[in-house]
Amino acid sequence: MTISAKLFDALDIQCAAFEKRKIKYALIGGVALSYLGHARFTKDIDFIVQIPQISLPGLLDELNQQGFELDQSQAIRAWTQDKVLVLHFDGYRIDWLNPPLALYQHVIETAKEVIWKSKPISVATPESMVLLKLIAFRDNDKSDIQALIAGFSEKLNLSYIESEWQTIGDLSDPPMQWFKEHYQQITTRSK
Repeated sequence: MTISAKLFDALDIQCAAFEKRKIKYALIGGVALSYLGHARFTKDIDFIVQIPQISLPGLLDELNQQGFELDQSQAIRAWTQDKVLVLHFDGYRIDWLNPPLALYQHVIETAKEVIWKSKPISVATPESMVLLKLIAFRDNDKSDIQALIAGFSEKLNLSYIESEWQTIGDLSDPPMQWFKEHYQQITTRSK
């Protein structure tokens, strides 16, 4: 993986804190892509996290004591109002997304446990990563989707992707049409 040791430290600390508090989460973004076999350079860590409101202050205290930079009252406000929390650890950015849509909740529910340094980490499935990338749909997201298609080709559960997409949009939406076209092109080439 093309990820710094400090970023791995931040990942390790957060996952341990989530596990300790039985907080459900899914690692997403560039680090998750690396776990799925598509290593790419990244300078941040992204999570979808389901945190009971009562657990948030204690979790933030613990992370602050372990070197995460945050203002607790601002963090709680951002989490409850904006549904996004940005933390920093040794100059690196960590983003937490509070699952506002059922699709995001399903990302957490379907996440697969991987073992890293003898510790479990919940990582979003390739299908979930495709869906999240289709929602963002920036140029780098398109590249990541193409890599996921190439890496998992016919193993991707297309009916799941389409079903989940229909909870937020229509199968004729431009991102979904783009996905279908590229899926067809890439899987046809690999045969």
